[in-house]
Amino acid sequence: MVSTLVLGLFFVFAAYSFTIGWGPLNMGSYASNLVPGITLADSNIGLWAALLITIFYINSILTDNVVFTNSVSRITLAMSRDGALPLFLSRIHKTRNTPHLAGAIMVTASIVVGAVSVVVLGGFNAFLFTGTVATLSALLVHMMANVSLPAILHKKGTKIGLVNAVLPVAVSIILVFVFYGTFVSISEPIIVASELFAAWVAFGIFYSIWRAPNVKGYSREDLNALVD
Repeated sequence: MVSTLVLGLFFVFAAYSFTIGWGPLNMGSYASNLVPGITLADSNIGLWAALLITIFYINSILTDNVVFTNSVSRITLAMSRDGALPLFLSRIHKTRNTPHLAGAIMVTASIVVGAVSVVVLGGFNAFLFTGTVATLSALLVHMMANVSLPAILHKKGTKIGLVNAVLPVAVSIILVFVFYGTFVSISEPIIVASELFAAWVAFGIFYSIWRAPNVKGYSREDLNALVD
């Protein structure tokens, strides 16, 4: 909880600093700048600072790609083993013991979505589109995790407590306003991304209801056979 508060205060301070540095009356041009932090560093500190931030930015992108690929491929693996997705996605690399097939599919899908978005929408709008879909998806996962905390604690026989009951609900309510602000946006890429996200959620709910009676998982023998 302390780390969350510290991180939240840091983001508030960073947003305030960027606003003051860019100029409150000039924020209209702030949104059209792809990486305003680099621009501010170059104009207020120097070229070396802009280059340093660029290196950090590229490193962050590469790190995010690795983390997301690892996490999504393993989630896909778990869903496959539980029977929610096709069994072939449970294949494990014989030497590296990694879900290489699930990872390859996730990476391929990401490249296709990114490339098509850039071609159709252009670089900046593609960034807004993919970023909005990814952000809304992550927020939804956080909301689901938040509201499930009391149930998980109850299932484990752990005392829930007032904080664990109230805080997840309060955070989820705040995130609802984030969703609302996104869906009423006047930016076309964000509107399209929001609609696509809503359609994907609806599909996920339908698929879960349709697939639930058949989700029984696979035997150990079936899974052991899926080693390449």
